[in-house]
Amino acid sequence: MTSDGWRRRSPLVFLFVTVFVDMIGYGIVVPLLPFYAGLYASGAVLVGLRGSL
Repeated sequence: MTSDGWRRRSPLVFLFVTVFVDMIGYGIVVPLLPFYAGLYASGAVLVGLRGSL
């Protein structure tokens, strides 16, 4: 691939990597929310607030 072709694909690769890392983060945090709610005896509103941050 020429260097000119790589420059055109570079923003797309960056976007895919960014979305992938973001989805990995959600995949780790969201399943653990019920565990943290039980651990800290939080109500539903507080768990929702923590999940939105």
